[in-house]
Amino acid sequence: YSGSLEIAELLLDHGAAVDSLSTHKITPLHVAAEENQVAVAELLIARGAQVEAIQEYGFTPLSRATFFQSAQVMVLLKQRGAKCQPKEKLGAALKDCMAAGN
Repeated sequence: YSGSLEIAELLLDHGAAVDSLSTHKITPLHVAAEENQVAVAELLIARGAQVEAIQEYGFTPLSRATFFQSAQVMVLLKQRGAKCQPKEKLGAALKDCMAAGN
């Protein structure tokens, strides 16, 4: 969805899957989390995106937001029920979420 709220809305309105997967099982919400795209993340969640989606290496949108220090999206994801994972395959740990106030 390239970070554009208008493009994301247009794609979703015309049938794009809110949880479409890349080759590494990355969802649009993972990308919004990495890039601190709060408005796009909010739209995706409102349209049914899974806040606990797990990509190929075990990362959730919250762990990606934490790794990339996307504080606003971290808060949004926590408000929408995202949980901190104890440890993903590549080493992002619970302490990273805790350090970010989660």
